[in-house]
Amino acid sequence: LGLHLSGKYNSLNIGTGILAGSILPGFNRLIFTGFSPCWGGFFISSMGGAGLIFDNLGLNILSIIGKSATPSILYLNRIHGEEIEVELHPVEIHSIWTQGRRGIYSLMDYTLDRFYENYQTDPRILAVGPASESTDFGAIGSVPNNKGKISYVDTWAGRGGFGSKLFKDHGIAAIIYGGTFVDQDFRERTVADKWFEDKYQKKMAIKDLESTTKYRFDPKFETGGTFGVNYVKLGGSMLSFNYKSIYMDENDRLDIHKKFIVDHYLKQFNEETIKTKQFKHCGEPCAAVCKKMHGEFKKDYEPYQTLGPLSGIFDQRAAEKLNHHADMYGFDAISAGGIVSWLMECLIEDIFTPEELGIKNKPIFDLNDFDVVSTSHHNAEVGIDILDSIIEQKGILNLQSGARKFARLWSRNKSPKVKDSFIFTSFARKGWMVPNQYWTPGVLSPMAIMGKYYMVYGKDFI
Repeated sequence: LGLHLSGKYNSLNIGTGILAGSILPGFNRLIFTGFSPCWGGFFISSMGGAGLIFDNLGLNILSIIGKSATPSILYLNRIHGEEIEVELHPVEIHSIWTQGRRGIYSLMDYTLDRFYENYQTDPRILAVGPASESTDFGAIGSVPNNKGKISYVDTWAGRGGFGSKLFKDHGIAAIIYGGTFVDQDFRERTVADKWFEDKYQKKMAIKDLESTTKYRFDPKFETGGTFGVNYVKLGGSMLSFNYKSIYMDENDRLDIHKKFIVDHYLKQFNEETIKTKQFKHCGEPCAAVCKKMHGEFKKDYEPYQTLGPLSGIFDQRAAEKLNHHADMYGFDAISAGGIVSWLMECLIEDIFTPEELGIKNKPIFDLNDFDVVSTSHHNAEVGIDILDSIIEQKGILNLQSGARKFARLWSRNKSPKVKDSFIFTSFARKGWMVPNQYWTPGVLSPMAIMGKYYMVYGKDFI
C-alpha cells in the first residue's frame, strides 16, 4: 500500500503492522515509507516504540499528500468515538528552532506544551529540525514523554531523509498524535508460546531474551548495546579517519583499536553506562532495554562511529558534543558523520580551505600528532563548525540538492579528489547513501534499498 500510494501521490506514509500493540516483541516500531529525497528510490525507515501510541488512533496507515502553505504542526487526536480530530496549525518555525534547547528539541518542547492538555493519554511527537530545510538527509525524531515530561531517550527514523521529505514536500514540521482507541490486540501468551516452541523449542520470553542479548548485556564481552559489543568485536576492521584506515597495516589498525577504543572510548562507555546500568527502552516495554545512556546522551554504535572514529574522534565527551549537535539539527547522524569525515579529509588534503567551507580550523588525522582526548575535542569542534556551515550555507557549502551533486560540482570546479574521497552507495544519477559502518562487501552492494540491513553484511563475498 505504501509503495502504491507513493507512486501515485508521492506521499509520505506512516503506520504500523497488524500486530502492533500485541504481546509479540518488536512489533511496535513506527514505519515510514516513500520516495527518499537523498536516495531517490522507494525507501523504508522506522523508529522504535512510536508505533505503540500510533495504534491508539485506530489507524494502520497515515498517508500525507499535498503541502501546507506554511510550516505547520499536524495534530491528530482520537477521544473515544469513531472520529479523529485532524488539525493543521501554522508555526513560526525558525523562531521555535532558535529557542530553548534549539532545533528539533525546542520544537518537541513547544508542541507538547501547546497541545498536551488536549489528550487523555500521553501523546507522541514526531519532529524535524533545521537539517530538513537545508539538506536532503534530515531525520524525523521522537522522544517518549511521561505525564507531559519529555525524556532524553530520543528515537529516530533517520535513514532516507524522510524529515526533509516531510518538511520540504509537505510543509509539516511536527506531528503530535495519540488517542483512546483500544484495539483488539493479540494477547494470548499460551498461543504465542506454542508458536515459539514449535519453531525454536523455547517459550517466547526466553527466545526474546536470548535474541536481544547483544542489545541488553552480553556476558561474553562484559558490555552491551550495539556500541559496546561492536567495538569489542571489530578489532582491525574498525573504520576510522574517513576510511583511510583501510590503507593502513593491520598492526597499525589493531594498535588504534587497542589504544584509542579499548583503553579509552570503550572503557569510558563501560564505566559510565554499563557498570551503572543506565539502560532505557524506546517507549515500548521491552526485554532488550537497548537504549544505553550517559545522562542526556544516548549511545548507539553507528552515529558514535561516523561522528566518532570515522571523524577522528575517540573520546566520549567529544563525541557526545558532536552527536548532540547533529541531533539538535535533526540530521540523519550516520549520513552527517559521513559528510563531516569526508569534508575533513578534503581539508587535510588541501582540496578545500577552511574559509571556503565557512569554518576556522582544520582537523587533525596525523597519528604522530594525536592525543586521544585533546585531538578528539579539536576534531569535534571542527565537526560542529562544519554542521553549522551546512545549516547556514556558509562559503560553498550548499547541500540542498544533495551531497553527491555537491561532490560532482566541485570535482569539476576544483579537483576529482573531491568525489574520490566521498564514500557512498549510489542510486541512479543523484541518489546517495552513507553506508552502514562495517568493513564488509555487503554495505556497498547494488540493491534497491541501501543504508538499512536488507543485505548480508558478513565478511565473506558470496
